[in-house]
Amino acid sequence: MKDNYNTDLIGRRFGYLEVLYKDTEKTKQGKSKWVCKCHACGNIISIARPKLISGDATSCGCMFHAVKEKNDMDLTGETFGSLKVQEKVSGKGVNTLWKCQCNCGNVINVIQSNLTSGATNSCGCMHRKQSSENIKDYMGIVDGTNVSIIRSNKIPSNNTTGIKGVYYVKRLNKWNARIMFKGKSYNLGYYAKKEDAIRARKEGELEIHGPFLEWYNSRNVDKTKLTDKQRRVYDLYNSGMTQVEIAKELGCSRQNVSSMLKAIRECKKGKKRKRGGGSGKAPRNPLVDYNKYLGMDLSALSDRQRKALVLRMEGKTCKEIAEILNISRRAADSLLQTARMKCDGKWEEHEKKVRERNKVYNSENRERKTLAAREYREKNRDEYKRYQQEYYKKNKEKIVAKRKEKEDGQMNDSQKLRE
Repeated sequence: MKDNYNTDLIGRRFGYLEVLYKDTEKTKQGKSKWVCKCHACGNIISIARPKLISGDATSCGCMFHAVKEKNDMDLTGETFGSLKVQEKVSGKGVNTLWKCQCNCGNVINVIQSNLTSGATNSCGCMHRKQSSENIKDYMGIVDGTNVSIIRSNKIPSNNTTGIKGVYYVKRLNKWNARIMFKGKSYNLGYYAKKEDAIRARKEGELEIHGPFLEWYNSRNVDKTKLTDKQRRVYDLYNSGMTQVEIAKELGCSRQNVSSMLKAIRECKKGKKRKRGGGSGKAPRNPLVDYNKYLGMDLSALSDRQRKALVLRMEGKTCKEIAEILNISRRAADSLLQTARMKCDGKWEEHEKKVRERNKVYNSENRERKTLAAREYREKNRDEYKRYQQEYYKKNKEKIVAKRKEKEDGQMNDSQKLRE
């Protein structure tokens, strides 16, 4: 039986609001309004139906003002990160603007909500400092020296001699050899022959860059903690290849190479790698001893569940099981999980929890869905009628046949009851 649209909200509670009766007035959009009593302060107020149904209105407004007054705090003299609050500038509540001084001496104005939530804890100097450190770490800059540049054999575009660090000085009619290290340029001399300048440059690389690269490559590197792909990237990077060249060699993106090099550098710094992909989360599937299921009765399992469990007990991985059964990896995991729960006697308890959860979810959403459907029909009444008429025209024969079957069935039932 359908609810009366004029009385279906009477007596219902929406937050602190209790619906008393339907108001005679309507909103500008033609929506119905309902007179409600606010149990937070006892005020009587008329509110539009959509605001009540959607949950936008839960009080007459008194709770909003109460929260606003609660957020009117005095933060003068308090410290948030690197910022010390000096005085109030303007605004109220969470939108109050406070004048703050950073540890670096800079003075800025910050909104109260950003201070209390920790979104702003400096004038920006900490972010700039961290960004510069991240860029140095990304580029491989150590003590003013770019490791990737001194490793690489790539010739700069402005070099006309074809040899890195060797230049021809037209004024002296000689060849000059130079080398850069830790932000300084070292002159290796002027030579009449190009071969002598090249030799001097090579000797300078061995004497100046050589010890530095040996130290950089031997910084507590534990290759046992690296994956095969990371180890290959590490070897290629040490051989003098750039990130772009490594990406072409491995057939991946430069961003992927950069992230692997970052992970390798974290291992060099002695950071303990976390289980579960290094993200700090638990592994997807904890270690399970499948030997305990040997000799158990598997008649309660389905054919696929039994096959998956037997293959897993034989030592097959989830990926191999998925290929054998021609299913996805996720489906194989689900089969194994269900089989384990049935063998351990936890399946009935799991089904009971799922049923209870679905029951609660359906009860919470059934009313909302019916109200939304009713409002949609009210808004599109003409279109809905047109749709019904077109559907009846298209399927008139089927509808008439179903009605006859229903009437014949009712007639037969009545005759049986008489007999």
